[in-house]
Parts: sequence; structure tokens; C-alpha cells
Amino acid sequence: METMKHARLRGISYLIAAIALTVVSLVAAYGVYSWMQGQVSAYTRGSLDVSIKPVVTDTTTYLVITIRNTGGSSITIQQAYLDSTTDITASLGLPQTLEPGSVYQKVVDVGSLSGGKHTVKLVYSEGGDTKEDIWDFVV
Repeated sequence: METMKHARLRGISYLIAAIALTVVSLVAAYGVYSWMQGQVSAYTRGSLDVSIKPVVTDTTTYLVITIRNTGGSSITIQQAYLDSTTDITASLGLPQTLEPGSVYQKVVDVGSLSGGKHTVKLVYSEGGDTKEDIWDFVV
């Protein structure tokens, strides 16, 4: 009788061990999946390569702004600011969506711009997230 009880419990302990092993395996697989999604998205998200070249004449300053999407997903550029205060969104013809590998170039008349270091801030959406980046240039 004693042996019979012990034999039944041994079968249950194997069952519990199998369930525990399955749960641990599923949790580990989910962890690896989540980690890989983060790694893959880091390589497939778009990124901006921006070039700003000032052209100065006697009366005005023009900025030749070239924006290139070097990533693997589309980017929508929503707003642009010169020195964080002057809104140049309309002058750049924004919003503008750039597919991977595409280039957008525009010449913007910014009037009289003093010599020295200046910035252009772009607000854009990428993969459902809104981001801001700042690029420097010198006149």
C-alpha cells in the first residue's frame, strides 16, 4: 500500500516538472523574441542625414537644405525651426514624407542672418514616434 502511494506521487512530480519546464521555456522564448525585436528595429528604422549649406549674398542669406533618409523605414518631416525660434516649416514645404533612400532638397530664403553658428531643428515622425534632432551650421 505504501509503495502504491509513493508511485502515484512520483508520476505527479514528473507532470509538475514538465509544466514548470514548459513555462520556463515559454518565458525564455518571449524574452529572446522581445530582445530580437529591439535589435531588429534598431537596424530597420529610418535615420536622417541633413546637410545645410548657407549661401550669402549682399542682401540675404539662403540655406540649401538637403535631407536624406538613410534608414529602412519612411520618415515624415513635420516641422522645421531656425535657431529654435524662427518657424521655417512652410518655407521648406513641410510636411514631407521620405521613403528609405530618398532625398529632399530645398532652398530657403532666411533673410538677413548674422555670421556665426546657427541651428536647424527638425521635428519628424518615425515608426509612430515623434522625434526632434538639431543640426548646426556656420554662416
